[in-house]
Amino acid sequence: MMSTNHNPFDTRIYYKEATSLKKKGYDVSVLGHTDEKTINEVDGIKIIGNNKSVDPKQYLQLLCELLNEATSINADVYHIHEPESLPAAIYLKLLKGKKVIYDVHEYYVDKLPDMSLQRKVFFMFLLYFIEPLFCHYFDAIITADEGIADRYKKFNENVHPIINLPPLQVFEGDTDPFIEEKYKDNDIIIYVGGLAEERGIFNLIEAINKISIKYNTIKLLLLGNFETNQFKNKCFEYIKKNKLEKNIEYLGFLPHTEIPKYIKISKIGTVLLHPTERFKKTAYPLKLFEYMACGKPVLASDLPAMGKIVKETKCGLLTDPKNMEKISDSIIYLLENPQKAEEMGMNGKKAVETKYNWEVMEQNLLKIYGCL
Repeated sequence: MMSTNHNPFDTRIYYKEATSLKKKGYDVSVLGHTDEKTINEVDGIKIIGNNKSVDPKQYLQLLCELLNEATSINADVYHIHEPESLPAAIYLKLLKGKKVIYDVHEYYVDKLPDMSLQRKVFFMFLLYFIEPLFCHYFDAIITADEGIADRYKKFNENVHPIINLPPLQVFEGDTDPFIEEKYKDNDIIIYVGGLAEERGIFNLIEAINKISIKYNTIKLLLLGNFETNQFKNKCFEYIKKNKLEKNIEYLGFLPHTEIPKYIKISKIGTVLLHPTERFKKTAYPLKLFEYMACGKPVLASDLPAMGKIVKETKCGLLTDPKNMEKISDSIIYLLENPQKAEEMGMNGKKAVETKYNWEVMEQNLLKIYGCL
């Protein structure tokens, strides 16, 4: 597994794909980005951390170090995880004759408008020249959902969606007594994931402000990293101005294994992605299925793909993610109708147990590797 900017313990890379392959008997190494250089072994998987970042000043040096580590391992298969790693993949495939899998986590084309000019030019070169030219050489392409797969089927016939669904065993543990005690007097609303404007975070904060007038026990937990300091400052200024410190708590990034402990003490899981081109095509946000796996009703954006899942499983409510009034009304409805909310939560849990889980995706991943 090779990544220029994902941490080696990225949920998809380590906890899902690498762990599944190791369990099947593969010898797995994960190369990723860390704050400092590291080499160790965790549960039989070799972890190699590189502290070079993906920016113009360090990019070539990063690629050289990544390739040195990769070639020294002399693996049978190299599994890369973002466009920035494409030059390394091409070298390994065409010059070293190795098998290469390209794993596409997001629909990167739709992220171009949000990038700086320098980064936009760099990504346009990768996405519009390097990808179309070399993707057909790769032995397989994996995508995080069907919408992303459609783009890559133009370049390679061996394209497989491997969706970021939660592994069932992560959610089978008990709740944490300390966390339960800490929040026992609160009505917990939770959000897990990247914190950005387009992910509906500010709209959700505004809704909590309105709800707190009627329900002073309401508390929003935000788990994840802010994507920009500018947006972080905007949120904290609003929280301070409206005296919401008791109603909104920012927990930051937490290890994947810790997240279920907080979901389990919550009453509602939120996934209020804005209807951007990027999120319209992202059918399966992991947080949606994590909430469902823990038996929590979800409040989700009424987007085509995500909306279809919520309607099909009857696991929660759909709303306009940009409408603070509708968000707050939906939260209040779920709080005031606990029996209905519990029924939605159980519907979601059943759907994850029977269909939307990593164990199903794991079998697809192993089939891809078995055919190489």
